[in-house]
Amino acid sequence: MRLFSTKWIPLLAAAVTIHGAMPAAAQIDTLKKVLDSGSAKSAPAETPEKAIERLKNWQQEARETLAAIDNPGAVAALPAGVREEELEDYRRDLELLVLTTNQAIDDREKSKTGTPPEVPDPAAWSGFDDPPPYSILLLDEVLNERDAARKKLASTETSLSNYQHLLNAAKAEGETAEQAVGQRISELERAQNDGKDAAKWRLQAASARSRLVSCRVAMLEGIIARLRRTAEVTRGEIAVLDKKAEVARDHVRFDEEDIRKVEKITSQRNAKIEKEGEKIASRIKAAREMRMKAKSAVDSLAASPSEGTPPPDLELARFRLDVADDRLDVLQDLAEGLESLAHLQTMTLQSYKDRLAMRNAASKDERARHLSALQDFSKRLTVWKTALTDEFATNSADLTKLEARATSVLEDDPRFSLLNEQRVLKGEKISMLQRLVQSAGALDQLISRWVDDATPKKQDGGAKRFF
Repeated sequence: MRLFSTKWIPLLAAAVTIHGAMPAAAQIDTLKKVLDSGSAKSAPAETPEKAIERLKNWQQEARETLAAIDNPGAVAALPAGVREEELEDYRRDLELLVLTTNQAIDDREKSKTGTPPEVPDPAAWSGFDDPPPYSILLLDEVLNERDAARKKLASTETSLSNYQHLLNAAKAEGETAEQAVGQRISELERAQNDGKDAAKWRLQAASARSRLVSCRVAMLEGIIARLRRTAEVTRGEIAVLDKKAEVARDHVRFDEEDIRKVEKITSQRNAKIEKEGEKIASRIKAAREMRMKAKSAVDSLAASPSEGTPPPDLELARFRLDVADDRLDVLQDLAEGLESLAHLQTMTLQSYKDRLAMRNAASKDERARHLSALQDFSKRLTVWKTALTDEFATNSADLTKLEARATSVLEDDPRFSLLNEQRVLKGEKISMLQRLVQSAGALDQLISRWVDDATPKKQDGGAKRFF
């Protein structure tokens, strides 16, 4: 659908110029010629440059009209019969048109310079750089990438469906807007002399609405086109990863050398976590000292003699103590979070060891025992990840409340810096929870895949091929 970009492009300009520049009959003839000459069938395809020029013109006209109707006397100057509510609707459409054309212009500028990504071709992949056999770690890496790509594809397809619904609604709104423009033209044609000004005004307002919806439709069509391309590229990536996984799985190697690599990775990651922990420990020490000072200040003010009313600084001192408590609590949570991250690294290593022991098991019972250990750990990990996700949601809601509270406090208020620190602390805690959720989720996904691969399946002879 091409709203306004063909049929209605010259309409607003024509409507503006007929304010008395022609006799009434000539005005109507001019509008009819605009409609006849601007049909979508005869209009050539619009280049990006022309589209940008048109959008800039629309934006400039909207800004100028906004400036005119924002004058104090705008209501009094309305043509007879035009209600103030109509003016407010017109103003809102113009404001949205300015914002929407900004985005539409930006989208078209990017489309001029950007090149769409190529769809990966599995046939173009000629193999891994190194000869087989391939480490089990390489296979895990490829499968992790494929899982991520599948999630991306599912998310993209969901977004596509949602945006398609929005586009359908916008197109329906666009048809209504086009009909409204046609109706306003008919009203102008039938209007008597004392109603011409109101008819012209309403035609301009209808034209602004049509332009606004036209921009929305174009933007949604652009978003959908990009999402479709993303989905197409992601499907290609999945196809390539399928091929890589097949090759790696057919020549997989899993032995003590792989365990040593995991041990090295675990050691390096835990060393980084330990350095983070040292910084947090230093902050905890300082936070304890600050809390002691804040507590002393509250005790001193509370103990000072008064005539039945608390000292004026007591409330602020208590707030400082609350923030000091929050600071210490959050830092301790961060320290515990780092310990949990380190524990996850250790459990990753142990899980690889259980996996290798399961692969090398001398009997079915021994193999089943190691498989059961992985299954139990996966269940516990899932429960913990769910609890972390809930805590993340709760703290995100708390941060929203703090943000709302901060909007009602001026910067020169002594509480402002304290509120800001509370927001920063809450943000740090949320970041730690996010790290934990991602790390636990990644390990859970990895182990779940191992368990699934190792669980016998009737249709393919169980885990025979994998092991």
